[in-house]
Amino acid sequence: MKKLCGILALLLGVTFLASCANNSSGDAQKASDGQAVVIATQGADTDIIARTAVSQGMFARHGIVPDLVGVNGGGPAAAGLASGSITVIAQSPAFAVQSSQSGTRLRLFCGAKNQLALAVVAKPGSTFDQLAAGGDWKRKVAAWKGTTIGVPALGGAIQIWLQQVAQAAGVDKSGLTFVAVGLGQSATSALQTGRVDLVATSPFAQQVMVAQDYPVVFDFSTDGVAAIGQQAQGGYLASEAWLEKNPELANAFCDAIGDAVGYLRDPANRTTISAMLSKDFGVSEGAIPQAVEAVSHYSTDLSCGPIDKALASAVAGGVLTQAPTCRELVWSP
Repeated sequence: MKKLCGILALLLGVTFLASCANNSSGDAQKASDGQAVVIATQGADTDIIARTAVSQGMFARHGIVPDLVGVNGGGPAAAGLASGSITVIAQSPAFAVQSSQSGTRLRLFCGAKNQLALAVVAKPGSTFDQLAAGGDWKRKVAAWKGTTIGVPALGGAIQIWLQQVAQAAGVDKSGLTFVAVGLGQSATSALQTGRVDLVATSPFAQQVMVAQDYPVVFDFSTDGVAAIGQQAQGGYLASEAWLEKNPELANAFCDAIGDAVGYLRDPANRTTISAMLSKDFGVSEGAIPQAVEAVSHYSTDLSCGPIDKALASAVAGGVLTQAPTCRELVWSP
């Protein structure tokens, strides 16, 4: 049964090439044993949902032949959706609006992450360590004043969310300096060398850093909700034309994604999930438990509250000049 009620906004300022061809026919419309759907992967943590649906046969059970194709960045992804070489992508509400304004009307039709899964970490033993134990989020953010914060990419969604958190805490964003440090080892090195004071990171790089004793000094899943409310980070998008032409296929896709989310949430599958995190995402052994916990928070729900907040943030941050309402953005058959 289709799980349409809310969404997410993934963002993310950094992606890398990660391709996996699972349908050698390359036919994006039909295949002998099902209907083909080309799914963009972006090196993001949400890629594990589609990979699970492939490896566990969930797409096949719903009559879908998946073709996972790696894309590097928002531009190629938007071009692929416009040309039809990509059918579906997990991306943010803001991405959907930007693409629509460029000529290809995209709609959200299945959720993935309806809250921000991000964290700010510090160097072990630094003066920020005392903030890791919890406490008032405003006190944590006040300590950011005059610091340099590493982000995956300058001007990306993560930087915008950090600036909004600072504003909510009464910290002038002009007192913050942002530096692009990527994710993973490059971000860790930036902290170690003192190039930055703090790093904003996301799964699964976040879990790897925590396993290496880097303290989380601001957690968006708790502190962030208190500061700027629950915001959708990302969901599955497709062109309105494809959705209107293939409503049953779209529903089947979301059903398969829902099955994969259920699989990822089930503690009985932890051994298989751990192996996938290690092999496909390079998560170190020590970080596996935290990464497994992170994948248990995905959802196919599309709730308008978090979506509207995400769109409002994109407007406030200058990513969008104006935005539609959630009801205008979310597709319903």
